[in-house]
Amino acid sequence: MSDLTRTDELPLFMRLMDMMHDGVMVVDLNEVVVYVNNRLCEITGYTHNELVGNVAADVLLKEEAAPTMRKKVKERSQRISENYEIKVRRKDGREIWLRISGSPILDVDNKVVGSIGLHTDITEKKEYEQRLKSTLSEKALLLKETHHRVKNNLQVISSLMSLQIKTINTREDAIEAFVTCQKRIYAMSVIHDIVYDFGDSGMINFTMYGAKLISHLCRALGTKEQNILVDTNLAVNRMNVDDALTCGLLINELLTNSVEHAFDGNGGSVVLSITREKKKIKFSFSDDGKGLPDNFDPNFGDSLGLSLIQSFADRLDGQLDINGRDGASFQIVFPKKEEQQTA
Repeated sequence: MSDLTRTDELPLFMRLMDMMHDGVMVVDLNEVVVYVNNRLCEITGYTHNELVGNVAADVLLKEEAAPTMRKKVKERSQRISENYEIKVRRKDGREIWLRISGSPILDVDNKVVGSIGLHTDITEKKEYEQRLKSTLSEKALLLKETHHRVKNNLQVISSLMSLQIKTINTREDAIEAFVTCQKRIYAMSVIHDIVYDFGDSGMINFTMYGAKLISHLCRALGTKEQNILVDTNLAVNRMNVDDALTCGLLINELLTNSVEHAFDGNGGSVVLSITREKKKIKFSFSDDGKGLPDNFDPNFGDSLGLSLIQSFADRLDGQLDINGRDGASFQIVFPKKEEQQTA
C-alpha cells in the first residue's frame, strides 16, 4: 500500500503528532504536503488547509531557497535521512530558521512512499549566534584598536622623553624631567579608563575625559592650596581618540606650566575652554599670571614646553595663536574628525 492517506493508523498518528513540541510535515514523492501537525501551523502561521495539498517549497521558501528543500526531499527517495537548517518564510512575511530532521517513509512492501520531517524553530538560537559573532567581531576590532593605541602612545612617550633628555644638566633637572614625564604619561593613561566605556572604539566622550584629567592635575599641582581657580568649559562630547589624547597632553602642558611659572604666590585664575564651532573645534587656554617674556620668540627658541605645544597643534592639524599680554593665552582651532583612522 503506497497511498499515505489510506493508512489505517493515520488517526492515531495524527493524535500523536499533535502532542509533539516540534512541527511535523509529511510529503509524498511529488513533494506535495499530505499532513502537518498543529505545531507546524503555529511555527509557520499557515493553517492546515493552506499547507496540505500544496508543494511545501512553493509556500514556505523564497524562490532562491526552494531548490535546497526539493533536493532534500528527493534524497528521502534514496532512503537518506539527515538534518539540515533552512530559512523559511512565515505567512506574515517574517523569516525564521528551522532545523529539519528528514527521514523516508516506507510502506508495508518496504517501498519509499514519501518523507517525514521534524521541524524545530531555531530562530532565537540563530539570532543569538549572530549576536555572538558580532560581539566577537567587535572584540577583535577593539583588540586591534588597543594594540594600535598602545603602540602610538609608546611612540609619543619615547619622543617626549627624547626631548626631555636634552634639558637635563643637573640632578635636579633629572628629577624634574621624571616628574614631568610622569604627568604626561598619566594624561595619556586616563584615556584608556574611558575610551571603551563610550561604546565606540574610534570616538571618546571628551567632556568626561577632560574633567577627570583636570581634576587629577589640580590635585597633583595643588591649585586649591595656591588659591588658583581653574574654570573649565568642556563642550565637546564626541572627539576622535587621537585628537582627545593630544588635547589631554596640551591641557597637561599648559596647566602645569601656568601653575608652576605664571603666578607669584598670590593666586590667580586659569580659564580652559574646548568647544565645537560647526566643523571645527576651538581649544582656548588663558591665565591672568605674569604673561610671556617681552623678548618672547614666536618660534619658541629653546623652550621645550612651547615646542611641545606647537608640536601638539601640528598633530591636530590646527592653527596656533599665542598672546603674551595680560597673562598668557593659547588658542588652537582644528578640524573635527568624525572617525578614527587606524594604522
